[in-house]
Amino acid sequence: AVFILPLAMYYFIKTPSAENLAHAAQAVNQPRVIHFTSPMCYDCRRIEAEIAPLREAPEYKNVIFFQKIDVSSRTPEVNDLIREHSVDVVPTLIFLKSDGSVECKVQGYVPQQQLRTYLDTIK
Repeated sequence: AVFILPLAMYYFIKTPSAENLAHAAQAVNQPRVIHFTSPMCYDCRRIEAEIAPLREAPEYKNVIFFQKIDVSSRTPEVNDLIREHSVDVVPTLIFLKSDGSVECKVQGYVPQQQLRTYLDTIK
């Protein structure tokens, strides 16, 4: 019983809320990267190490919105995004232009230099 409360709190904190997903989905006039991931996925952890410094890089910070989606949470909102973008493998990165159109979809591990190329195409 002692462990139930911390586990419940962890679940609610870690699970993306409908409000957060809606806010991210409605980000207009800003290029966006949707990063579908899972904590149990080895390549997801590898690609996160490549993406993390790019989020803070001056050429992308406050220019491109990075949205990370944990597919294991399986909330209705996450399931809708998975269906909308036809995600069947993690990691999957969706690069969206500022008008919301998909520039490209990348599945699997991608090195940082290739990520920079994709980011530069939507910037």
